[in-house]
Amino acid sequence: MCGFALNIQAQDAKPEADPKLAIRAGEILRQNCVRCHKGTGSESGYAFNVLDIGSLADEGVVVAGDHGNSELFNAMFSGRMPPKNRPQLPRPSAEDVEAIKNWIAAGAAPIPAPEPRPVIELKSELLAIQKHLQDASRDDRPNLRYFRMSHLHNDPKVDTGTLQTTRIALAKVLNSLSWEAVLVEPKAINPEQTIYAVDIASLGWTRDHWNAMLKSYPYALSYGSLDDSSLKDIDDDISDMRRDQSPVVVRADWMIAVASKPPLYYSLLFDLELPELVPRRADPKNPANPKSMTDADLEHYLGVDVIRNFLSGKAVRSGYTESGVSGQNRLIERHPLKSGGFYWKSYDFKSSNRTAILSEFPLGPKFHDNPFNDLAFEHDGGEIIFSLPNGLQGYLLVDAKGNRIDAGPIEVVGDSLKTSGNEQIVAGVSCIACHRVGMIESPDDEVRLFSGAVNDARDHVRRLYPENDDFRKWLEQDRRTFVNSLQRAIEPFVHGETVESLPEPVGEVSRRYHLEPMSLETVAAELHVEAARLRGSIEADPKLRELGLRVLLRDGGTIKRAAWESPAAFPLMKQTARQLGFDPR
Repeated sequence: MCGFALNIQAQDAKPEADPKLAIRAGEILRQNCVRCHKGTGSESGYAFNVLDIGSLADEGVVVAGDHGNSELFNAMFSGRMPPKNRPQLPRPSAEDVEAIKNWIAAGAAPIPAPEPRPVIELKSELLAIQKHLQDASRDDRPNLRYFRMSHLHNDPKVDTGTLQTTRIALAKVLNSLSWEAVLVEPKAINPEQTIYAVDIASLGWTRDHWNAMLKSYPYALSYGSLDDSSLKDIDDDISDMRRDQSPVVVRADWMIAVASKPPLYYSLLFDLELPELVPRRADPKNPANPKSMTDADLEHYLGVDVIRNFLSGKAVRSGYTESGVSGQNRLIERHPLKSGGFYWKSYDFKSSNRTAILSEFPLGPKFHDNPFNDLAFEHDGGEIIFSLPNGLQGYLLVDAKGNRIDAGPIEVVGDSLKTSGNEQIVAGVSCIACHRVGMIESPDDEVRLFSGAVNDARDHVRRLYPENDDFRKWLEQDRRTFVNSLQRAIEPFVHGETVESLPEPVGEVSRRYHLEPMSLETVAAELHVEAARLRGSIEADPKLRELGLRVLLRDGGTIKRAAWESPAAFPLMKQTARQLGFDPR
């Protein structure tokens, strides 16, 4: 891999067999490779499962005892994998590559399954929430909310790395949905660190923000029909202390994967926050953008005058043909915020757009009184990235007229990793995953040198399009602002690791949540029951078999997340829960 100072020789002495090598190799491969290489049907198109040594050997990817002839090692060492055109993916360190080399050279021992963990009982979870509320002041209780991941802890197929990534992602998402200047730390309230408390007032949220989430939340249950009546008593006491009957806890992975994309992302970040949008009447005929938000609404709130900055040369730009993000030409433009932050705006184009040739049309977009309208492009949409008061970033996608949109046109941008659950680039999670360490270094500008503009237009091009080195200073400054803030936000959960060395956590959790099939063990963990009990219930209960759950009984049987929580009036999850004695809320 480029930049690695490793001395790799085919005749290196094999390291002694060490069971820790396989454990370490598993950690590295889970972090860097498994998202694209997990067996037949993987997004990569390859059939091998990177965590199954039998599969790796059968496909010729690993030759046990011979790292030099193992494609897995060679791809990592050369830097071909993970792909360099995926900025959302971390790069293995030199130490990581050395560990993979040693593991293969020592015989590539099978990667062990996750260590079994003691099950966290539902009652234990409720008692932890009850005690936390009891210890809190009466005034604080109404604003306390909880995010749980005990179901992940109880799933034997989930490793500790996934739990840790979920904790990091929770801290990142919550702070990415806050307009407060101070970062908020979710606090673990149980010994297993699977239930986290947050005072939503510290995020700047009101009860409306929480209720907006609950309207979409498919996993809320109550316990009055279960055999253990103490569960209902504890739950009732929790409601009494808060003086509120609405659910006080949501799943952390659901919140990370769903509240980070429209419609919830936009609702939490904009519709319930921007003073101009809050009182604006919602249009039921426009569910994707009910308050008809435009980029002008955000710019007014942030104090950004895009046209004035364009005319005065206060904006800085870079335009190029190959961006690695869009399939077409792209222009990015930076505006300063009075707070010291930044506001970046891209101008993206469809392939059929004649004005996408930026060296010919560098002084767009067209607008009334633009003195350079004869040299102005007309773009087809764009992405907006801006700094939040806490130093993290917010995102907005817009069409050609500046109207808010959920997803970029697939003919312009796409995501083969399916971070949002499919290949669409959506606001929020797709942007969060791509901008893992903030602003991405852009290709060299092609406008300043190659524009055919003359006279005043030429002078204005040179004002707007600085030299590449000068432009990159702005990118690096804004990248560092983001990285420093994110490091502080996740510091309690990373044990000294840096933002740059970690996989982007929100995208990781989102992909797992949306794309990972649900096994019998996963379904059981999510329903607070033992796998053996769920198996027996499916075998004995014709209703559960009618619901299609019998497929879970066969070897390797799974169901899809989308079917489990389908937005029907009574989703499969709640029908199953009712058959097991829970009361859907």
